[in-house]
Amino acid sequence: MRAKISGDSFDYDGSISPPKGLRGIDTHKPFLDSLKSKNKKYTATHVFINSKRQSVRDDKANAKSNENGSCYPVMEQISHYLEARFEKLLMPDIYNGLKEGETFDQAIQCLDEQQNYVLDHDKNVQFFPVLYDESKLSILLAQTKKLSAEYPDDHYEIDFYFYDDQKDILDALHQHLTQNRHLLCRRLNLILVLYPPITEGENLIEYEIITGTGETDHNWRQSIVAMAKDCIASRAYQEMDPCNPSTGTPIRSYEDARNAQFDLSINLNFIKHWQPGAADAEQEEHLSAGKEKSKREKKGLKSIFRSSFSLFRSKESQRTTTPLEPPAPVEPGSNNRRGGLFHKEKLPKRESETRSRSTDLPLSRQFL
Repeated sequence: MRAKISGDSFDYDGSISPPKGLRGIDTHKPFLDSLKSKNKKYTATHVFINSKRQSVRDDKANAKSNENGSCYPVMEQISHYLEARFEKLLMPDIYNGLKEGETFDQAIQCLDEQQNYVLDHDKNVQFFPVLYDESKLSILLAQTKKLSAEYPDDHYEIDFYFYDDQKDILDALHQHLTQNRHLLCRRLNLILVLYPPITEGENLIEYEIITGTGETDHNWRQSIVAMAKDCIASRAYQEMDPCNPSTGTPIRSYEDARNAQFDLSINLNFIKHWQPGAADAEQEEHLSAGKEKSKREKKGLKSIFRSSFSLFRSKESQRTTTPLEPPAPVEPGSNNRRGGLFHKEKLPKRESETRSRSTDLPLSRQFL
């Protein structure tokens, strides 16, 4: 008989958050009590955060605009109430190569006792960026893959509950994962839950359980990053010409997005944009283009070399076929070198030079 493990992943704004201006979990006590009762049948329960407030920057902005404080301490309080193990994992931990919980711990250090961000605490803090996913598919897969990897053998069966208040998000997740069950471990059952409950007419909206068909993914961090790379390189995303809104630099790859601190002009949607193998195809195309450019450059250099060599041969040919002028005659016994430094034209002898050489003595001797 398999041991049963439970995962409870909560949304915040519009779902498990306290009403505007309030703090704590008292508003949702009846719901949490029902979960506490449910979890008694499980060997262990793990609590995750699936809110889009995955980064400290997003949590801070929403806490201010919604006046409901940071979601992080509330989630931890819920976990304690359910007597569950609290998972601090947030998506910036994955995209920035951080330890699990490092983003969470950074946020807690910037909060006061009322769970509000204190400017003096965070003004010099460099918050870790996150790749925003409108669909929440990346969040769900990171959490389910992590939990499956922690209980890797067939002795365990996992029921993973994913709570959200937005029907369109849950509808899209249900359709996508029903068609792609291999993304979930075969020992995991995914239960999508609308909270607060929504009814159509008199019927409560419930989703059919999705049982995975995939294997345990021990490299789940790398798998999430690989999916992000494929999303960014996909045709559907690239057709929208994403760029860094601060600089206008095009975003063509995951590396471009990371260099832009994941600040993109168009948000990713892992359900709509995921195209398996797109990143590898883009890289091969880039390498192919580089090789083609190298070939053209080499071909151009060869052409220049041939042209230069042909010009050299042409000049050399002209030099050997043009007759040279005969050298000027040189008198026998002459020491002059034609064309040399000592070459001088032969001038007629002066009259004094025709006299007897007997007087050609040094002055010192002529006056003796």
